[in-house]
Formats: sequence, structure tokens, C-alpha cells
Amino acid sequence: MRLAGQKTLGFFPASPLAITELVKHLKCRGSEPGKKFDTCSILDPCAGEGAAIKQIAASIGVPDERVYTVELDPNRSEVIKALMPNGHHLGNTSFLGTECTGSSFGLAYLNPPFDQELGGGRREEQAFVQAATPLLVTHGILVLVCPLTAIAGKKPFCTLLDAYYEDIRVYKFPDTSDPVTRRPVRSYREIVVIGKKRKEVLPQNACDRETLHAMQLNWRMYFQIGDLPSLGTPAPAIWGDGYASKELEPDVAVYRVPHSRCPNTFRKGCYTIEELDVLAEASPLNTHFEERPPIELGVAPLALGRGHIGLVLASGQLDGRVSGPYGTHVVRGSSYKVSTLDPSATISTVNPESGAVTTKETFRERMITVIRAAVDYPAPGIFTFSNDEQKAKEDDE
Repeated sequence: MRLAGQKTLGFFPASPLAITELVKHLKCRGSEPGKKFDTCSILDPCAGEGAAIKQIAASIGVPDERVYTVELDPNRSEVIKALMPNGHHLGNTSFLGTECTGSSFGLAYLNPPFDQELGGGRREEQAFVQAATPLLVTHGILVLVCPLTAIAGKKPFCTLLDAYYEDIRVYKFPDTSDPVTRRPVRSYREIVVIGKKRKEVLPQNACDRETLHAMQLNWRMYFQIGDLPSLGTPAPAIWGDGYASKELEPDVAVYRVPHSRCPNTFRKGCYTIEELDVLAEASPLNTHFEERPPIELGVAPLALGRGHIGLVLASGQLDGRVSGPYGTHVVRGSSYKVSTLDPSATISTVNPESGAVTTKETFRERMITVIRAAVDYPAPGIFTFSNDEQKAKEDDE
């Protein structure tokens, strides 16, 4: 990212005048109580200070409770939380590092950083579109704000948009200046791409007749922004070579934002060091570091049989000193697994063509129980009992 972009972490806010013209193209579908979802959820994955998505939500009648935002800068995140306290916000994180349920939003407003992706070879705008597309419902509306140079001459990006979206229209920001800042509304040659998500993705070889390819944006790096219609005005009815001179639509194109559910999962996948400290402190894994009191064995109501005694010895629960009429015994039991080759299950096959021999060996696991007892009667000594005689012999030696 260029130094100017790094200074603001890619923050290029759209003018409120441009958003005022943009919302003329958007309309939230009316409430339908008979359906499972009768409200709209909208997403801004690069929200800045939240002014644009707040203006869009208020204009199309979406409450703050159905607005989901993501912002990388911590200071701007605090501004968003104060602006929309009832909204859902993930702060101090990148949208590309978040986890969200797919097919959860009716509208995605994207105003990502205007630059090349670091180490990825794509534009940042393309990376955000690829990440946001699965989050839209079928016929969900994509609104992409980017410089003309982000699309013009970028065939992979044009193919992506034409393949996933239909009824695409391309507008430029208005040719006016902001009365407050005195800066042009279109400071970075911004355009807006609006499209409706397809039900089925088009194959790459079927995109030649679609909007961006028909406009020849996929290879025309010298495309003139002045040929595009402004936001809030009718667009050409026919898109193609020389489309600027074609007949205009009688009215402004309006996209109906479909209903959608709220995402079941909307959380950060990348955390700061401070957040990791808090999460580590509250982790349930900390219980593994707590000292646990020893297990107290109860007294059996009946005498233990030989099998019971063997299990108690093998589990190590009879460790300790045992006194009796024949002296004192110190007993310890343990058990472990060993893998041994089973020769009877070994199978060799010969490839009739190459003559290669393939041998399949089978290893079986068996439990080894080892019980050691130190006695002082009739003479001091240590005895080892095990179902692995060779191992017991080696231990005794």
C-alpha cells in the first residue's frame, strides 16, 4: 500500500453527497410476516467511521440491530460503536480475518482500500468482493465503491463480477464538490458497481456477453470515466461498444434488497496481543493447571476377587504399604500398550506385470501389566509379576 494509504490504513470515505445519490438505487423489500425472514441485514466489511453505512441503513429503513460492520483501525472502531451502539461491530480486525455465517445478508456495501493486495497479486477490492460474495443471499445486492483503475483492464476481476452478479450497472461519483470540505466528491476517480447475486454462477467462457465484458472494461485500461452515468441518474439501456450513445433507461434503476436472516456466527478470527491475554485468562483450559485432590478409594462391601485385585494393581491404585501377618509389602502396579507384529496376518502379493512384491504387515496392540512388590518376609526382596515374562526378567536384572 502506498504511504498515503498506510497513513490512514486504507481509509477513503465516500462523500455523503455520493451516498445520497447512491441510496436512490436501493430499496429494502417490505415486511412479509408470513415468511421465515421478513427483515433485511446489511454488511459493511470496511466501515471506516460508519457514516456511509449508517446513512444507507437510515435511508432504506434498516435498524441498527441489523447492521454488521468491520473496521481495522481501533480509533475508528470506537467512533462506529458510539454512532451505532445497537449495531454489531468487530473492531481492530481485518474483514479477511473474520468468521461469519454464509448467506446471511441482503446487502453488502464495500468501500475497501484502494490499492494492490500485499503479496497476493490482486487488487484489495477484488479480495474483498471474493470474501463478501458467499455472505450474500441469492439475489443479494453488492455495492462496490472503487477507483475506475481497479476494474478497467483487470480481466480476472471483471470475470469474477460478471460470473457472480447479474443486472450490473456502473456509475461514477457526482461531478460536484463537498460544500463543507470544498473537495471534489470524486477525488480518486471513484465509481460504483451495483449488481444482484446470481442463483447459479456462470462459467468463465459464458461471461463474454455480460455487462463488464460488453463494456470492454476487461481490457480497456484507457476507459474514460466521463462516459459513465452519474449516481442517481438513468443508465444506458444497452451496454456494449459505444454504449454511452445508446438510449437511456426512462427511470433510475432501483435494486430491491432481499430479506435475510442474521448470521449465527459473526466474530473475529485475528486478535491483538491484549485481546489474546484476556482470552487466555478466561480459557477453560486453565483448569488443567490446577492441582487436583487425590482420589480416595472407597471400601468394598465384599472381599475383592482375584480379578478385582488384578485390576486395582494394574491401575496403580494399590500403590503403598500393606502390612499383614506375613510381614510388610510395598506394592506398585502399572500397565501400558505395546505393538507387536503378527506374522500370521502378514500378506505378500506379486504384481503380475512388474513382478514387484508388496508386503502388508499387521501390527496388533496388547496390554502389558506389571506389578512389583517389595517384601521383607521371609527375606527382603523385590518381585516383578507381568504377562510379559521377558520384560519382567529384564526389569529384575
